[in-house]
Parts: sequence; C-alpha cells; structure tokens
Amino acid sequence: MHDIIEVSKSIYEYAEIGSKEFKSSELLASKLKERGFSIQKPFDGMSTAFKASKGKGHPVIGLLAEYDALPNGHSCGHNLISAWAYGVAASLAEKLHDGTIEVYGTPAEEGIGEYSGSKVKLADDGVFGKTD
Repeated sequence: MHDIIEVSKSIYEYAEIGSKEFKSSELLASKLKERGFSIQKPFDGMSTAFKASKGKGHPVIGLLAEYDALPNGHSCGHNLISAWAYGVAASLAEKLHDGTIEVYGTPAEEGIGEYSGSKVKLADDGVFGKTD
C-alpha cells in the first residue's frame, strides 16, 4: 500500500483547480481499477467526477474523494483526503466478503468552476441513496 503516499504526492503536485482535475481524477480512477473496481467516468454529467465500485449487496459503504486545489495549491489537504479514500477502499476490498464499496470522485469541492458544489449535485441526483 505504499502507493497511497505516491497518490497523495502526485495529486499534491498536480494542484488542479476545481472542474479541471483531469490528472487527479484519472489517477484515482486508474488506481482503483488496478484494484479490481469498476469505474464510471465521467459520472453524473461531470467529466472529472467518477464512481468506482467493487463487491455486491449490503452493506454499501460510500467514500468521498476530494482532489481539487485552490489557486495557490493544496492548502486544504484534498490530496490527503483522496489518498485516504483510495487507501481505505483498497484495504476494505481485500477484507470485505459481503457488501459493496463505492468511491465517489467529487470535483470542485472548493467552489471553483462549473462543477462547484458537486457533492450537493450528487446528493440531489440521488447518487448516495443506496449507501448504508
């Protein structure tokens, strides 16, 4: 799981502002795909959003991955939040025998760009409705 640190470092270096997190979202989605997750990207009408899923049935465990930066860089630690979500999802996938793990890539958490408020949009669209 040493790649968790590398994921965090890469996203920190990318420092992509809201709605422009192309490298960050692609990195997370590809890392989760390597771990056997199915990927939906783009997701819910947002090109830098994604949903990664693995398993079946309940419980359905949902994790949020934020990866946008402010114009001056990752001063809110979203590189850490997204790496944490990746690491938790990968670890749970190895241990969870029953249930589903879903990781939601949520762009523009800082309110910058066309996808500003993506978590609210996802909630309003019912995306989280099946999570336990």
